[in-house]
Amino acid sequence: MDHYSVLGVTKQSSDKEIKTAFRKLAAKHHPDKGGDHQKFIKIKEAYETLSDPVKRQQYDNPQPQGFQNGYQGGFNFTDMNPDMQDIFGQMFRNGTDPFRPPPRRNKDITIAAKITLEDIITGKNLLASYRLRSGNKETVDINIPPGMREGDVIRYQGLGDDALNFARGDLHVKIQILPHDHWHREGQHVYREYLINALDLIVGTSIIVDTLDGKKLDLKIPPGTQSGGRFNIAQHGLPDRRNASKGNAYIIVNADIPKITNEGVLDYVKSIKKIIENDNETT
Repeated sequence: MDHYSVLGVTKQSSDKEIKTAFRKLAAKHHPDKGGDHQKFIKIKEAYETLSDPVKRQQYDNPQPQGFQNGYQGGFNFTDMNPDMQDIFGQMFRNGTDPFRPPPRRNKDITIAAKITLEDIITGKNLLASYRLRSGNKETVDINIPPGMREGDVIRYQGLGDDALNFARGDLHVKIQILPHDHWHREGQHVYREYLINALDLIVGTSIIVDTLDGKKLDLKIPPGTQSGGRFNIAQHGLPDRRNASKGNAYIIVNADIPKITNEGVLDYVKSIKKIIENDNETT
């Protein structure tokens, strides 16, 4: 095995060039990243030799009892030169053996949990059943806490596939939020539109708002409210499980223009319109 060819360098390459080549190859071929274990062993053996000035000189000028049969020793992370230890210390800080292939296990399974906007406020428990590739049927009690968002995932360790004779994979429950008949959401805030008689917007009125958390609130619409006006009901939106904050509920009122067919009523409305116009001119 030619250590220089393994790292893609030449005998004239500097220590820095050798180190750079090793970093790239080690990151690419490490077993934890899906690389080939045997190829990775060759890469680290090559660098262990060429990064040490004494070993590199012995390798370049082999002696009968030296390196002529290639590197023969086992590999121990603690026996690496300080420079190599520093490289691997930066690449792998999870406390595991960086040269041991990761344990094989079955695939993970993803299922969807569909919830409503009301479920985001209260949380929800549901019983889900799913079929494994082995043919077995699995049932899991899913606890969905309040404040979940679209696309959030709840992981259940060891409840994934079991088709192969390895450790089971995990179950991923992905949250999907169903559309609401009246409310729509933007982040933690929710919005609802109400169609209000245009005359009520002129003189003022009130409406009862059924909130997502089950309350009935009396919302005052002041006289002269314009179509498209928006009212904020604080703290009646959706919770956020990350920081316990809560969004707002926004009510948008749009004008419903009545169709007047009675000529007498229509003339009366016209007379009122003139009175309003004259009043605006004097003020």
